[in-house]
Amino acid sequence: MSQKRYQQLLPEKDIFLERARKASELTLPLVIRKEGHHSSTTYKTPYQSVGSRGVTNLASNLMLSLFPASQPFFRLLVSDSDFEQFGDQASLVKEEVNESLSQMEKAVLEEIESKNLRPVLFEVFKNLLIAGNSLVYVEPEGSIRNYTLED
Repeated sequence: MSQKRYQQLLPEKDIFLERARKASELTLPLVIRKEGHHSSTTYKTPYQSVGSRGVTNLASNLMLSLFPASQPFFRLLVSDSDFEQFGDQASLVKEEVNESLSQMEKAVLEEIESKNLRPVLFEVFKNLLIAGNSLVYVEPEGSIRNYTLED
């Protein structure tokens, strides 16, 4: 069933894939390879690097904007109105809750760093800039994989 559906949609995918291959050829040829190319294929070197520097620079800026190094890119908060029900002890409860939320933030950041997600996310951003499409699959153990338009 899924194989039949894939074959039906293949011509539509090929239009986008061919466009991505042309864009990749002008920027970073190894991101979306030409059909039939493999590990021993030699690629024509463009005589200018404006495209590749542009894609790399934009991907780096996206990476630093969305996932800044050594600082949290999100904050867990509880609104002050939620603490009103505790009356006189509201400030004490708020302090404990904020401390717990801060520890959770640190745990999430440590997990992101320990799973080494940044290189995969950098490839995702390059695929998004060149091909306009990328699939990120989170595996059951928590690591992530990037699937390009070719895959």
